[in-house]
Amino acid sequence: MLFDQDGGGHRADRRGLAVGLSAAGVEELRAVWRPLLVRRLAPLAHGGEVDLVELARELAGSVVCALLGSGADPRALAEAAAEAAAASVRSHLPGPHRPGAQPAAARTAERLRLLLGPGPGSGHGSGPGPGSGHGRDITERLLRAAAGPWCG
Repeated sequence: MLFDQDGGGHRADRRGLAVGLSAAGVEELRAVWRPLLVRRLAPLAHGGEVDLVELARELAGSVVCALLGSGADPRALAEAAAEAAAASVRSHLPGPHRPGAQPAAARTAERLRLLLGPGPGSGHGSGPGPGSGHGRDITERLLRAAAGPWCG
């Protein structure tokens, strides 16, 4: 787990994540959640339907984008994270290795990195992100959170 890791980089990641999840950080995240929830739940006011799985994906993707400072589309990020998580799991299943599982996991991880792009939280600027060594751990955990239970 992220919070059981050692080293200065991991401590810096924990501090950075703690700021994002502090009372002030959660208040900033609410500014992301509220408009999304108002927009996505509006059909209910008129007897319409809401796909809660899609809403949960977009919400998770929005939170990850906000925490990483990414301008990626939250739904695309959640979808890419789900695909990367599923490919990663398939590449680690017990038994005989599945042909193509490792390359598929690498391709989906790369798609995720490209989707996040350079900038804050990407490892190409300040802050943790893919390719930044210790920051990769926090990013991978946040992306697994975006993937949620839909990584199958």
